[in-house]
Amino acid sequence: MKKLLLALGLSASLGWAVEFAGVEISPEIGGSVGKVVSSEWDNHKPMNYGAYARVWVGVFDWVVAPQVKWDHYEKTGLFDSNSNTQFGASLGHNFGLVVLRLTPYIGVNRSTFNKTFADTISYNAGIKLKPAIIPLALSVQYTYQNPDFVGTNISFAMHNVQVMLGLHF
Repeated sequence: MKKLLLALGLSASLGWAVEFAGVEISPEIGGSVGKVVSSEWDNHKPMNYGAYARVWVGVFDWVVAPQVKWDHYEKTGLFDSNSNTQFGASLGHNFGLVVLRLTPYIGVNRSTFNKTFADTISYNAGIKLKPAIIPLALSVQYTYQNPDFVGTNISFAMHNVQVMLGLHF
């Protein structure tokens, strides 16, 4: 059974990614977990979890990843739980090491909340590690956004650090 799962995983990795003559097209889908830290509101440091999808497209190790990301923030202090959806893109560069690929990246997203906060722009920076044989990707990502509370001019600086684990086809 283990050999069958390994064979399926390897074939999925080889079957979906396209890397030919310096051109790469490789989708990634996964989940994330993280924590928001804000210097302005000591009682609001919620944990969050979510899901994401992105497609890495590039040439000669430079990649762009159109992406969508959804996060759910837990209830803390005076704030109810809420969710945040982000659409945007990241730009990165692949560094091929012997047993894994390292990709530092930066990005910008349109950020939409379901309540409490107004829509805004978010900025992210991260690093992705992808083993050479296994179709997994592990990322650590920092996201900054400064949304206003709905109907006010009072903003809330959100510094979110997340660990992301995904299938990288």
